[in-house]
Amino acid sequence: MPVTLPKTYSGSGLTLEKVGMFVSLSSRLGVTLLWDGGMRVYVRLAAHLRGNVGGLCGNFDGDTENDFTTRQGIVESTAELFGNSWKVSPSCPDVADQDLRDPCSVNSHRVPWARKRCGILTQELFSPCHLEVPFQQYYDWCVFDACGCDSGGDCECLCTAIATYAEECNRRGVYIRWRSQELCRICQTDPCDECEYQGQSHTVGDRWRSDHCHLCHCLPNLSVQCSPYCPYAVTGCPQVIDKSITLIQHIP
Repeated sequence: MPVTLPKTYSGSGLTLEKVGMFVSLSSRLGVTLLWDGGMRVYVRLAAHLRGNVGGLCGNFDGDTENDFTTRQGIVESTAELFGNSWKVSPSCPDVADQDLRDPCSVNSHRVPWARKRCGILTQELFSPCHLEVPFQQYYDWCVFDACGCDSGGDCECLCTAIATYAEECNRRGVYIRWRSQELCRICQTDPCDECEYQGQSHTVGDRWRSDHCHLCHCLPNLSVQCSPYCPYAVTGCPQVIDKSITLIQHIP
């Protein structure tokens, strides 16, 4: 059954809040978990943890070639061997080798639909991002995932695949509003009332943290209102204004 989360929660060293489309769970240790309520999960670590962690999410040292490092310090060649090495309890059975057949070969009838829908990544809508983030690998991943969808239309795995490319574009400073009434709409009302901010869509009432220490709010008139926000009471908060750096002190 659906679970309704509080707008914010803070306690026991954890902070739970809604950040745009994501539910954010942050720890004072420097670990933040972002979940979109569907198939996307991001784990973000503070800079001081670089190279100081290990496990199923890798070691955060900037080298993707050694992410399959086992508990014993050996780099494995398969996800199954790597995953088995990190079992918490020895009594848990090993994961057997998985059948990783291409879903487009298994569901060949879905190939034309998958290629057509994922083709949006190669088209004009995302063209401002193509030089920053080459699209071919993301297109291939999208087709792979879309072939595995169990229903037509804007199914969840297709939207997640497109959103993954859009998120990488956002990280490079290229903001693209790609969701529409026909493709991966966020809200289910008609008309679909959304605010747009830096290429992201937000439903009315959403609050999220923006760059440079701002807290933004999607208003009923579909405008976005942002105000200074800074959780750093002592050091102040860096903000870029007219290409100069200023400090905004803590606002209670």
